[in-house]
Amino acid sequence: AVPSGRHGHSALVAGHSMYVFGGYGGSSNNDLFRLNLGTWEWEELLPQGARPCPRWRHAAVLEEGMMYVYGGNTRDADSQNLSDMHCYDIERNEWREVTCEGAMPCPRHDHTLVSTDKGTLLFGGNEGGRKDPHGLNDMYQFDFRISKWLRVALVPPVPAPRAGHTAAAIPGGMCLFGGDSKEHSKLADTWCYSM
Repeated sequence: AVPSGRHGHSALVAGHSMYVFGGYGGSSNNDLFRLNLGTWEWEELLPQGARPCPRWRHAAVLEEGMMYVYGGNTRDADSQNLSDMHCYDIERNEWREVTCEGAMPCPRHDHTLVSTDKGTLLFGGNEGGRKDPHGLNDMYQFDFRISKWLRVALVPPVPAPRAGHTAAAIPGGMCLFGGDSKEHSKLADTWCYSM
């Protein structure tokens, strides 16, 4: 089964497969698909456990054979921003909700979640809705061993609040580029953070 048309989904590669979760295509989805990168065949996965609620504009990261999904937006009549984390165990084909501790990030969408060689970092996003956007420029680190969030104290200068940006791991940290500012202007700046 090929995934229906969508945007705001997540995709990541583990082994010889690409996993696509959620997104919006007329309504929010919580389906999960796997693309075999050797045969180019799609398969809809039907995992055990409680699936995350339908969402889009979330972020996902791969950590030790597990796909972690954080936040996003429901895009339903209430259009709720989310602050939950779910884990998909690739080997066991099973979902579970992660009970997190520590300094929890506020509910958000259009943020980034990046796994670096020194930890996993969440940056920015939007805590508002379509009619009242509110960009963020906060950063959190997540420790998967103890399921704990830690707010990172950034030293100025720091990136302006933004959502819809991209970020990638570099040795010892991450780089981010672009995004949408609070004023809906498109950003073209690049920032790197070292842990």
